[in-house]
Amino acid sequence: MWSEWSLWLSGLLLFVLLCTALELGFRLSIKRRGPEGSGGSDFLVSATLGLLALLLGFTFSLALQRHEERRSLVIAEANAIGTSWLRIKALDPDDRDHVAQAFQRYAKLRLDWSLASDDGDQSKAIFARTATTQADLWQITTAALANGERVIDARLMLDPLNESFDIAAEREVRRQAHLPGAMLAMLMVFMVFATMLVGWRLGEMGRRMTLPAGLTMLLLTLAVVVTLDLDMSRSGMITVSQEAMKQAVAGLTAQQI
Repeated sequence: MWSEWSLWLSGLLLFVLLCTALELGFRLSIKRRGPEGSGGSDFLVSATLGLLALLLGFTFSLALQRHEERRSLVIAEANAIGTSWLRIKALDPDDRDHVAQAFQRYAKLRLDWSLASDDGDQSKAIFARTATTQADLWQITTAALANGERVIDARLMLDPLNESFDIAAEREVRRQAHLPGAMLAMLMVFMVFATMLVGWRLGEMGRRMTLPAGLTMLLLTLAVVVTLDLDMSRSGMITVSQEAMKQAVAGLTAQQI
């Protein structure tokens, strides 16, 4: 998993790798053609950089899509929790307090999971407790509906509760889903060879153009770092906001049944 420091370290290593590939391409070109040699590889460089831009754009788009899906699921679960809480308040008074207390514990557990980092065992441990808590809450709720006076229809109560359970499972799957390693490896290899080709063209020109070439490598590195950061949920610099979950849980814990 990527943390903020590992992202910066990976970005630094990638920048060094790209600069090394650029210099290698430059020296190979000079050695083969001579300092005054000229070539016609402009169209090759343009085509390669165009394809690299396409690959970077596709990878960034995929990471951004995953980020937006995770954000939408946060809002959906917060809404499901809020709806379930409103239905609980309509239960028979004799069983309402018991169900409400169990649901508050569950909602607090979901908020703890939402705020937990992607890396480490904390998130997995909290989610493991979620399954047990869901089973207990479901049993308590169905028992209350069976024993009560049916102030509220069972389906009206169980549907949003079941929806919140389903979204919790989907959020776990989405949190563990990341960009395919093979795709990232292919992108890195393509970037290295594309950079070598740029260095080759600079060698044909007989000029390193250190500043513009270095800035180009820096921009490529930043594009990759931002893509990797977006691919995470709770780690790194760009995280999915959990404000909707915070408000939902704070609202139900502050209310009196």
